[in-house]
Amino acid sequence: MPPDDQSTDDQQSPPSPGGSIATTASGLIGHNGSSILPFLRQNGQSLDSAHANWCAAFVNGVLSANGVAGTEGATKNIATSFLNWGTPGEGELQPGDVLVQPRGHPAGGIGGHVGIATGHIAEGNGQTFVLMQSGNLHGRVAYSWEPASGLVVRRAPPSTQAQ
Repeated sequence: MPPDDQSTDDQQSPPSPGGSIATTASGLIGHNGSSILPFLRQNGQSLDSAHANWCAAFVNGVLSANGVAGTEGATKNIATSFLNWGTPGEGELQPGDVLVQPRGHPAGGIGGHVGIATGHIAEGNGQTFVLMQSGNLHGRVAYSWEPASGLVVRRAPPSTQAQ
């Protein structure tokens, strides 16, 4: 069963997809701490975490670091832009799937949250929970158990590999 508080920045949490890239980013702080900025910049993200929500920039950075093209254009740093990215995740959840929490917002609409699936699933209280790693969770990169019912799963097709 997922932990009661449903989030952790424990470095011993299961590694996320993309090997050590996202795992290394775990615990990095954004906003005023700004230690996430070098990771974002090294991976092609120009967003300033001190002035904007940065969960989508984190996911785009992880994808870029792993040779996968993320979202593009004016809405690339908006979590719900991932609703139009890749292909719908069908079948079993896979490590590296992008998990979007639209929270009632349309694709490209401001709001929501986005992260990367670790591949870990738990059952509890009559629900299925998915372990997600995301940026801008309490101002840092962290793991959280999220109810599967509130997630839209997107998967990178092979054709999105960055050139």
